[in-house]
Amino acid sequence: MDSFQAYKDKVEMRIAGILSDCLAKKIINIDESDEMATYILENIDLAKTNDELLAFVNNLSAKWSIFNAILTASDQPETSLPTNQVQEKTDQIVNTTENLIRENKLDEALQVVKTSTENPVENPQIKVGGAT
Repeated sequence: MDSFQAYKDKVEMRIAGILSDCLAKKIINIDESDEMATYILENIDLAKTNDELLAFVNNLSAKWSIFNAILTASDQPETSLPTNQVQEKTDQIVNTTENLIRENKLDEALQVVKTSTENPVENPQIKVGGAT
């Protein structure tokens, strides 16, 4: 995997994390998240260079301010990853949601996020690295 693809994957993970977190915290509703996910799916793969990816993130942030954190966070080096159970489960939920979004299974992705907010740590429907 080249460095651009690795960086793009990192940005995609941040986008999925923000989307699921804002939905879980009821900052956005399901209709808004559906609109955002559709826009993301239709546009992110058009970015083939760092400049195009930055333009995509800028446009995304201009459309929806919840994504503003990507612009500042993407330049920050990652520190250590927490290893507690809650963080691991959150990562599983984000990965599952991102995979479903990539497969254009938006309803299933929204259901994963919705179910995870009802019981975020003890969610038996979430499987590591895969869909429900």
